[in-house]
Amino acid sequence: MESVWVITKRIASMNKFTFIIYYAFVLLLGAFLPIGVVSAGGEGTVATISGGELFTGFFIMAIALTSFTQSFEYTQFLNISRKKFFIANFVAVLITSLTLVVIESTIAYLMMKIEAVEYTSIFTSFYGEGSFISRKVWLFSYFVTASVLGSLIGILYYRANQLFRILIWCSPIIAIFASVRLAIYFRVDASWILAKLFGSYGFQSGNSNVAVLTGAIVTTTCLALAYLAIRKITIKSGE
Repeated sequence: MESVWVITKRIASMNKFTFIIYYAFVLLLGAFLPIGVVSAGGEGTVATISGGELFTGFFIMAIALTSFTQSFEYTQFLNISRKKFFIANFVAVLITSLTLVVIESTIAYLMMKIEAVEYTSIFTSFYGEGSFISRKVWLFSYFVTASVLGSLIGILYYRANQLFRILIWCSPIIAIFASVRLAIYFRVDASWILAKLFGSYGFQSGNSNVAVLTGAIVTTTCLALAYLAIRKITIKSGE
């Protein structure tokens, strides 16, 4: 029962009101955008909407990152083992991701029912229509990977001193700059790098299973790093 309680608290720490505000904005945008487009362009004008689930992935990554400190310190105050917290955190990620798949699928269905809206999902853009199962599995994999990555960044950020926290926030820019410099130094064609990157997510072949496999590898790697990091975290209450 303690594990169930920890899972429940971890889900609650992700702030359900933030999700409500986010999806309220999404629904309002979906409702008023077609009206505005038709009003401006006249009858028969269609509003094109795509990429909603991409932003949801970034959103849940940010939520997982920012909600770590409070939930971790609270469970440690109650003398709950770090291993139990780690497992509960991952189960909470799975439950939250599954819930988001249902919500995103419902929104996509409603959008496609609006005549003045042409809705295209990220999955369709890269992999075509695909099967119902493949679409949901890909979306679930994407949300899980984003959440676990956010949790890992949150753990590293919590452990780090001020300098390393700045480096963590600047890491995307540093990674891009380093990649460009290495490509120039080793005389690697940028198009080759992009082809390999796109290939690892099945963009070129249109195979979403490749993306799911890549997501599983990234998720497993992040979980391993997170587990190693969380075992030696020093509590920093009051920061």
